Amino acid sequence: MNELLFGNIIEKEALENILALNQIKKCDNAINNYNNEINEQKNNIINTLENEGIKEDYIGKLDKYKKILSNMTGENDRISELSIIIEENENRINEFQDKVNELESRQEELKKEIFETNDPSKVIECQNEIENNNVRINDLNEILNGLISDNTPLLIEKEYLIAKNSDFDFNIPNYNKEDISKDLDELTKEFNTVIEGLDLPIRENIEFCQKKIKNREIEIEKLTNRKNSIIEAFPNSISFDLDLAYTDIENLLEELDIKQNCTCVPDENIFDCECECACECDCEEQEEYNEVVEETTEPEIEEDIKDEISLIDDTEEVIEEKVEEDIKEENEKTVVEPEVEENIEDSKESEEIGSVSYVLSEGESLVNIAEKVYPSASNWEAIYYFNKEEIDKYLVSNGISNDFETVKELANDTSLFAGIKLEIPTDYNYKI
Repeated sequence: MNELLFGNIIEKEALENILALNQIKKCDNAINNYNNEINEQKNNIINTLENEGIKEDYIGKLDKYKKILSNMTGENDRISELSIIIEENENRINEFQDKVNELESRQEELKKEIFETNDPSKVIECQNEIENNNVRINDLNEILNGLISDNTPLLIEKEYLIAKNSDFDFNIPNYNKEDISKDLDELTKEFNTVIEGLDLPIRENIEFCQKKIKNREIEIEKLTNRKNSIIEAFPNSISFDLDLAYTDIENLLEELDIKQNCTCVPDENIFDCECECACECDCEEQEEYNEVVEETTEPEIEEDIKDEISLIDDTEEVIEEKVEEDIKEENEKTVVEPEVEENIEDSKESEEIGSVSYVLSEGESLVNIAEKVYPSASNWEAIYYFNKEEIDKYLVSNGISNDFETVKELANDTSLFAGIKLEIPTDYNYKI
């Protein structure tokens, strides 16, 4: 893929190093912010302890022990590991370099023999050996360059870790990992005992600070691992010439003909552009545009306001009429004429039949609903008769005849009844 995207290795390295450096700086900024939060919480604990009359600097001592152990078990081990690998590589580099030097010396001797001898066979023999030695020298140089390339990022990483921990002397002989761990454990127990003797609100405040510190330390560890992975993958990103890399990328951008001096925004009006770019602003067109806007803005606004007021008035009238109709219909429903015995019997009969409320969606009709819930699609008439009043009213309000023949034609319509709420009777043979 690299061969497909990059014809120039310099451009590739410049882009990689800039992107890697950007990620490294993001990690550093986040780590710095977390460290500030940790220091803030530690100061809160110190102030709380001082207010309680505890003068012992537990936080400072714990930090010291943890730092020593961290350097001894973490980056110090990595530095030692790097030192061993680098030394092995350097020994191999020196070994191959000695072989190259030996062959090159032999080449000089062979050339001298060719000039000094008068024996043709000796000349041919020396020339053949020179050619063979050249092949061997080229092979050795290739191996040598590979070893040097492998060793370079290791050297950079080692120097980086040493510089990062320059405030700590790894060579102090008195430091013993087991003793430091033991002292840290005892100091931690002593600190916990002191905290347990405090009042509950104060203890909870300190414990909250400790939990927050622990959380931030975990995040710092994640960011540090990510940063080290980036450095390991792109070791030159922490030492490359940034200005030179920018120049290499500028050359790439020029080849792509990417304009950087245009400040136009896609949504911005072309007449507002003040930069010297492809927009080619025309002052005369801008003046004509402004005149048209001034002439049309006020009348259009007045007409829009009138239309909106008219629409509001019409809407209010429709709403009032609808409310009156709903009240009238509700009153009609509540009036029961006791002398009409047939209506009472029908009402009782409908109450005895169970039903389920259902709102029809787009794509549903009386027929396909019946097909889903009843033995046959032809049982749609049960739904119709059970909801006859509601369906008739719905059809009339939409300007459609409510006679049975029309309803029969519309029973398969999958859009007309969308949104209407019907009661689906449990008796598929229901009829009024």
